[in-house]
Amino acid sequence: MSIVQTLKSLFVRPPQSLADVLSPPGSRTPSPAKPTATAASSEWQNNQARRVVIEQKQYIFGLDWRLLPPTRTLARSMKLAKQEGMGFYVLSELEDLMGSTRALPKTRGNKYSAAMHLASKMSQGGLELYAFALPKGAYAVVAINESRPIPGFDFVGPFAPAKELIEEFQAIQAGHPVRGVGNAGLIEGEETIEPEDIFGEPAKQARIKAIPGTRGTTWLIGLAMLLALGFAATMYWLQEQRETVMQEVKRDEVNPVIAYRTSLQNALQALPPAGPGLLQNWLTTIQNIPVTNQGWRLTKVECKPSSCSAQWERVFGSYADFHKHLPAYTDSVKEVQVGADPLQASILTTHSLPPSAGAAAPPATSLHYSRLPSQQQGLRELSSQFQELALLGPIKASLTPPQLFGGSGPVDDVQEVVVSGDWAVEHELWVLPDISIAPYMVTKSLVMNFATDKGQTTTSYRLEGSYYVQQH
Repeated sequence: MSIVQTLKSLFVRPPQSLADVLSPPGSRTPSPAKPTATAASSEWQNNQARRVVIEQKQYIFGLDWRLLPPTRTLARSMKLAKQEGMGFYVLSELEDLMGSTRALPKTRGNKYSAAMHLASKMSQGGLELYAFALPKGAYAVVAINESRPIPGFDFVGPFAPAKELIEEFQAIQAGHPVRGVGNAGLIEGEETIEPEDIFGEPAKQARIKAIPGTRGTTWLIGLAMLLALGFAATMYWLQEQRETVMQEVKRDEVNPVIAYRTSLQNALQALPPAGPGLLQNWLTTIQNIPVTNQGWRLTKVECKPSSCSAQWERVFGSYADFHKHLPAYTDSVKEVQVGADPLQASILTTHSLPPSAGAAAPPATSLHYSRLPSQQQGLRELSSQFQELALLGPIKASLTPPQLFGGSGPVDDVQEVVVSGDWAVEHELWVLPDISIAPYMVTKSLVMNFATDKGQTTTSYRLEGSYYVQQH
């Protein structure tokens, strides 16, 4: 669909939109355009957006959606919305469409736009119509075009106005392909899915925020005065302390022993935990990732200290199939298409460490000079391990010479000096559990590759890290 068609479809409804129908009498200027609201929907005139709780998350329906002109700054759009009495807003990812409302229900916790959530997480592009049957006889209707909500089609209410809104959208879009999704049975050929299955985890883009300047102007003025007084007092104190601080810094600088010890301590504390704990957490996480999932084949897994990511290659499945049954501990999913062919597709997923992984792993080891081996002993142990692994099959290993760690200046007068180097090993995957990570070794990354050739799958890994030893 061209950009012009997209812009037309966003405003294809007459000027009297459903957002106008939900506004109280007298709060808007009458429009000369032909009316579209019916008697069934007029009883649902309301100034406030409506809240629906799904899976203990608060979703808001009924926002006033407007396309933002490309020549207008976002700050200008916020100012105009505030002048119209709007208090809360949500933006599309490209910041070219804004949904707003005058007020929100006064309940604690974050609130999310249902329409923006569907556009961010469920939309597959093109025209889409969502209709859901909710508890207490309520029905929700949302229309989306090219992954953006369509103004006037963000509604929750009784059956009659919901059905009329669906019929109106279908009449406007007659002759155009429309994807129907929901559980209300009001859309012919709809993809049946329950609200609980798609509203469980709100999209970050859908969180509704307060328009700047709409809360507590008087409070902000008072806060500014307090900050000014605090700033003046802080500057006075800093001025008094400046001489003392500078003298201490100079004293430390002229003492290379103290300078290196301080630098070394900070550098050691910034390292990831040493020892086998992190590798065991990765292995526990990877065990929860299947080799195949809904017609997609696992090709690569890469782990960093905070999480693991997986790459999937399409065999026969679809994006929708994959989303219906996500692997355990999946944090995010990203679809990737090669060129213009949707069949040449892949999926990238990120996975957090499961709670059981951290509990079962051995306690983390903090590096300290007194617990490090000598340079000769550490390198002997590392080299011996790689040499023994070579007996289990072809191996690629590297062990760089140690360099000064934790400082850059001369350390001739320092007794306790730490040096470090990098190590890496590549081998067949079945050998990985036999790797021994010593308390003076830190793992940095793990990459697993799953290759298939003529029906045969070969697996390999590359494990990288660093080692830390005493210089003498």
